[in-house]
Amino acid sequence: MRWLDSTPLLQVDDFPVIPSLIENGWAAHKLRSLQITIEGIKALDGMRKTAREQR
Repeated sequence: MRWLDSTPLLQVDDFPVIPSLIENGWAAHKLRSLQITIEGIKALDGMRKTAREQR
């Protein structure tokens, strides 16, 4: 989850909704843990790149 803290598309008052991350295949849920998947890393990196290009 710390990795999501540095995602530029998340604003101060935003919070990631875990069910939507899992539904999109961006995260995997295990007992007491959440792991960002390879697909999630790619998607969030793509968003980060797009946000930088728009600045």
